Amino acid sequence: MAITKTSVCDVENNRTKQEGMDGVALPSYILITPARNEAAFIEKTIVSMIHQTVLPLKWVIVDDGSTDDTAEIVNRYLPDNPWMELVRRQQRKERSFAGKVQAFNCGLERAQDVRWEMVGNLDADISFGPDHFEFLLRQCVADPQLGVVGTAFCEEGYSLEGDVFCDWTWHVSGGCQLFRRQCFEQIGGYLPVPGGGVDWIAVITARMEGWKTRSFAERQFFHYRPMGTAEMGRVAKAFAYGKKDYSVGSHPLWEFLRAVRHLGRKPYLLSGSALGLGYLWGWVCHAPRTVSQKLVQHHRKEQMGKLKALLRGRLLALRPTRGVSECDAFRYRRESHIPRCLDEVKFAGKSVLEIGLGQGTESEQIIRRGGRWSGLDLTQTSAPRVRERLRLRNLPYDDLRVGSVLQIPYPDNSFDMVFSHGFLHHVPEIVQAQAEIARVLRPGGELVMMVYAKWSLNYMLSISVLRRIGLAAMVGLGLPGKGIYAAHVKNAREEGLFQYLGMKRFIHRSTDGPDHPYAKVYGMREVREDFPDFSLTRAYKQFMHAPPLPVKWLPLQRMLGWHLWAHLTVRKNGAAQGGQPSNAGTPVR
Repeated sequence: MAITKTSVCDVENNRTKQEGMDGVALPSYILITPARNEAAFIEKTIVSMIHQTVLPLKWVIVDDGSTDDTAEIVNRYLPDNPWMELVRRQQRKERSFAGKVQAFNCGLERAQDVRWEMVGNLDADISFGPDHFEFLLRQCVADPQLGVVGTAFCEEGYSLEGDVFCDWTWHVSGGCQLFRRQCFEQIGGYLPVPGGGVDWIAVITARMEGWKTRSFAERQFFHYRPMGTAEMGRVAKAFAYGKKDYSVGSHPLWEFLRAVRHLGRKPYLLSGSALGLGYLWGWVCHAPRTVSQKLVQHHRKEQMGKLKALLRGRLLALRPTRGVSECDAFRYRRESHIPRCLDEVKFAGKSVLEIGLGQGTESEQIIRRGGRWSGLDLTQTSAPRVRERLRLRNLPYDDLRVGSVLQIPYPDNSFDMVFSHGFLHHVPEIVQAQAEIARVLRPGGELVMMVYAKWSLNYMLSISVLRRIGLAAMVGLGLPGKGIYAAHVKNAREEGLFQYLGMKRFIHRSTDGPDHPYAKVYGMREVREDFPDFSLTRAYKQFMHAPPLPVKWLPLQRMLGWHLWAHLTVRKNGAAQGGQPSNAGTPVR
């Protein structure tokens, strides 16, 4: 990959334009990074920056009184990267957001000799892809009204796209904000507020002044230290965020609903409670507002508009569809977590085998996210249907076959990743299936799957209790039932009520219909037992679903969600080696 680097001569000549990979002129930009005790992560940020396809004219890293090796790490990279500069400030007793603004302004003063068009604030504990800033600059060229731009971000246990109580398409996270110069000067830069919210205040002020602000889902950065936890724990962080929300004028109704939503985030119950108590503390103590009344009114107006959109079910319209058709949108409107979960999987550039294709909805999304896709399905109807879907959409793919997961028709070490959504929990011979998956994966390859969750509201309450009681009552009262309940009543009478209601049998008939032959629910123990050739690296739940209960709105999916997403890495030993590829698969052309 060719990398466009800014030389010393570029800075000396005050060059104001830079070129992208295709020679298109892009705005020049500078970056400022206030860093305090960031030795654990700053090297990840530096490595991400030096591999950018378009480098800044200048990147000033301000060591804001660090007591660790932050400055020493930065110094190692300065000789080979003359566009980088380190500024050291005196130590101060505590970390504060006002101090961060002062450090930013110090770095900005060091760039006075550079003719820049964009200025960015870059945290020292993030990493991102090589075209991150080129992508953002191109967005600014395409829309001159964009005043502040950034991307979505994720951190351990959290994704900005999954937070419906954050205006993520409008709000630009403070971890990486890029301002147009006119916008930055018009809003007066960052406001030095000790209690926090400086990035939020800057973004909402820009919108109040008529500028557009936008976070793009097409790129994202990873935040290594959870927001606000640099010198405090997660509960204390949530309490501080509540106080900050009061100080910047968040609407009480919005804050209440946000606190309820956060009950489902780690640490469970405590996080949401602390957030609400922090806001209540600010109200009881009559904490002073840190922003103008005009900004408070503007902020609350936006919050109520977003809340109305949420209540009307229009949230999907606020998210980039990224190639979602009208038919697929119906499914994603019901299971809106799926695109977010797919965004967290690194498909780009990898050879991916999808097992169990259905309508090809996720197949299309994997290809659109840069995966080199191959598909395998047992049925003679699904595979041709998916092939036609991809043909009509002119989407490239490597291969598509009809075949069994018990005899995967590919040689050893064929794929970087295997993806399966809602299929493997229907395979009785799962240990044999996982051995085949391990065989076709390359060393270090990953299995990403969605299976039904055992410790979910749907299994523990709806299936295990409510549906069984309801079915027993219908059979006992001689009621015929309607729809799928009629089929359950028929099965119970034919097989015997008590035998049919036994969970070993009833679970098979209660996940995907009364005529379904097999289904299994999974917890962490079951995943490890059924996938012995893999190491479980990550797992999380989504999708509040427990019919007939209307529970979709409950903010508890991370604890009680029905869909368990698991990321596993192949160990590549034992059954994972030496297997023989099957010739049973039939290519679909």
